[in-house]
Amino acid sequence: MEKEYKLNLFAKIFYGAITGGFAAFLIILNIASPPNEAVVYVIIGIPVIICTLIFVNLFKSKVIVTETSITRQRIFYDRTLHFDDIKGVRIESKIIVIEPKHDTEKNFRVSNYSDLAGSDDLVSWLRESFPDLDKQDLEAETEILLDDASLGYTIEERKAKLSKTRGIAIAYSILGFIVPMILVFFSNPKLIFYVGLFFVLSGLIIIKFSNGLTKFVTNSKRSAYSGIAIGFMMPVIIMMVAAIKSFEILSFKESLKITPIFGLILFIPLFIIGRNKTTEAVKGQVLIMIIVSVLFGFSVTILANCLFDDSKPLKFTTHITEAYTTSGKGTHYHFKLNPWKRGRNEFSIDVSQNTYEKTLVGNSVAIFEKKGFLGIPWFDYEINTTPPAPADLNNENSPNPR
Repeated sequence: MEKEYKLNLFAKIFYGAITGGFAAFLIILNIASPPNEAVVYVIIGIPVIICTLIFVNLFKSKVIVTETSITRQRIFYDRTLHFDDIKGVRIESKIIVIEPKHDTEKNFRVSNYSDLAGSDDLVSWLRESFPDLDKQDLEAETEILLDDASLGYTIEERKAKLSKTRGIAIAYSILGFIVPMILVFFSNPKLIFYVGLFFVLSGLIIIKFSNGLTKFVTNSKRSAYSGIAIGFMMPVIIMMVAAIKSFEILSFKESLKITPIFGLILFIPLFIIGRNKTTEAVKGQVLIMIIVSVLFGFSVTILANCLFDDSKPLKFTTHITEAYTTSGKGTHYHFKLNPWKRGRNEFSIDVSQNTYEKTLVGNSVAIFEKKGFLGIPWFDYEINTTPPAPADLNNENSPNPR
């Protein structure tokens, strides 16, 4: 008996339309406007070739199951694994991983298996035919923890400790996700700053005093350890949004000198106490830690620089040269400001819809430059919504409405 699992019709149409459409667009663009240099043909040709290969792979990609083996075929790839050589399977939301018995062999992977016609039957057959390695790992890890005398004198005490630790991690993750999301609507960067620091510090404390039962990242399907990544990352992300949206930084380059310092302050303890060494993706965990630490370092640098800056502002006056909108999850409103001193370029600022609608191009804007608590120059501004004086022989104002 042999059964093939090929890409379903929707996947072929969807991916085919994207790759084929993009390749056709590049080809038509190349024909309509022939480039002057040969290197442009190469630049355009490479993505066209890649799209063509992806398109061909839509009809080549399949999984073949026989009475004795399973085969994965793609363009430039063909691998067969015999049932006798299979240790077990791990079935995730997007990928099937079949582990061989021999450690020298690479895992057999089926990515995006839900795009296969009959994928539910394939998953059911794999679960029935081979051991669930995630379940085995979870049971083995739980047994080790229940034998750990440092978690309690009896098994009941150790189970209670595991349950309590898991409950704390879940509560922290829920609050760490919801509270920062609510704070977005208050537009209070100082409150976001303190709440963000509170959740980051609380997360480290929870990991530190959990007897090693709480880690930064975990996989509940295969690990008995609790994880707090969601509740940890959301406050950092909201801090970053507040840092970018709340203050007008004249040069983000200056922040690059300080960001690594605050980033390391978070990364070092997170790396030491937060790694879950029982999971395979240790490198992936470290990568996530690095990303979160960089975002944290940047956010703290900008927020601290502006929130605690008590330097005397220097006042300048400029005017609006352009008003425009952008889209993306709603309409965003912007003004472009004329340089207010030598060496400055035009600067764009974000404004509310109300300010945008009652302000004309040419209106004056008061600029208040400050040195920054950490030496990163930034500015605040006040927009004069009074219409500018009409142009005449004695001034250069222009009504120039949008």
